[in-house]
Amino acid sequence: MAIHIIETTSDKAERADLLKALGVASLDEFKKLTPKVATVRFYEFAFSTVPKQAREASLHAKITIVGSIVEKDYVHVLYRSEADFKDLAMSVNVPSVVTLKRDGARLKVASTTQLENMKAKLEAQADRK
Repeated sequence: MAIHIIETTSDKAERADLLKALGVASLDEFKKLTPKVATVRFYEFAFSTVPKQAREASLHAKITIVGSIVEKDYVHVLYRSEADFKDLAMSVNVPSVVTLKRDGARLKVASTTQLENMKAKLEAQADRK
């Protein structure tokens, strides 16, 4: 996701701010990070702007799996997060998707590189049609 944001923003200052927040000087440097390090840095940055009340409420969020789509090596899971922010007198109900990749008998969250490879394959298939 971070690669997409970095590549598509036309605002150079915005790109520089995001790269700095991710602890790198360039997109190429970010791409060289291991998937684990890149993911941790992205989420540390993303959640650093979330108010404390929201972070605490998310610890108690109700997660409901809505459904899934199974492909050859991937499983895409649609889930809903519900959280109440009593201090703010509001609740949040957010749908999300996570992509998992088969690793033997286990499923693991797909890395950015795996998602980019999957995207490239899908685009190549679309170009052939």
